[in-house]
Amino acid sequence: MARKYKLESAFQHEVIQELKRRWPGCVVMKNATGMKDGFPDLTVYIGRIWAMLECKRCKSAPHRPNQDWWVEHLDKMGFARFIYPENRRSIMKDLERYVQRNMRRWIFHTIDRRTAA
Repeated sequence: MARKYKLESAFQHEVIQELKRRWPGCVVMKNATGMKDGFPDLTVYIGRIWAMLECKRCKSAPHRPNQDWWVEHLDKMGFARFIYPENRRSIMKDLERYVQRNMRRWIFHTIDRRTAA
């Protein structure tokens, strides 16, 4: 059963710690809430791969205006998800698959460019 959080910030802190454990050396940035209304909470840089995560304290937590739009829009460009205790494991697995798939593409693209020169 998923753990209950009184505050989103407590869950967000645990997500950041898990990201840093899974991908040592990754950069996790907390996005400024006032810049773009509804923009996701976290940007994660893992090598040349980026992901956006919008943390919620529980599955039923309300979404702010534009959050759904931003997550959908950014997911078309890369990886973006709502993450909350009830889906945390599956989102981390999805992110892991996304990173592995895109790292392979980047490595092969780099090798192809070097051999073509």
